[in-house]
Amino acid sequence: MKNPFASFIRNEKHIETARAGAASIRDWRTDNPHEVLDLRDGFFEGTDLRTANLSNSDLRGAKFFECNLTEASLDSARLEPLTKWGRVIRWTSFEHVDLSGANLESANAYGVRFRSTDLSGVSGSNLDALHAEFDTVQMDGSSFRSAKFANSKLIRCQGIGTDF
Repeated sequence: MKNPFASFIRNEKHIETARAGAASIRDWRTDNPHEVLDLRDGFFEGTDLRTANLSNSDLRGAKFFECNLTEASLDSARLEPLTKWGRVIRWTSFEHVDLSGANLESANAYGVRFRSTDLSGVSGSNLDALHAEFDTVQMDGSSFRSAKFANSKLIRCQGIGTDF
């Protein structure tokens, strides 16, 4: 009999694969080309995910603390939270990453660095981006209503039609 709660159980093997870094994820994707990398509710601290292919991964509820996601691919990754406190990406670096259309509502992005990142069409209402850095970031058509940007730097950003 199939466990009715199986879809709510996080996949520790997938999380450990991601914690091992981009090369481990690349090997896993080669061996499992049609499977979704399930990182739901995973906790990643100091994880080097530079150039990691996280496309189509399930990142709901995953927490990233002091991680490096420079040039990581997050195309079609599921980022929405499983719970109110699900999106924690503190002190993490996103460089040359496409996060367009991502749901970052009520996310805790304290001290995050977004450099040369596409945040177009992002839903970021109530985003907590205190002490964050946005450098050369595309924000066109995004919504950051009631977001907190205190002590943050916005350098060379473009936000045509963005709601602050």
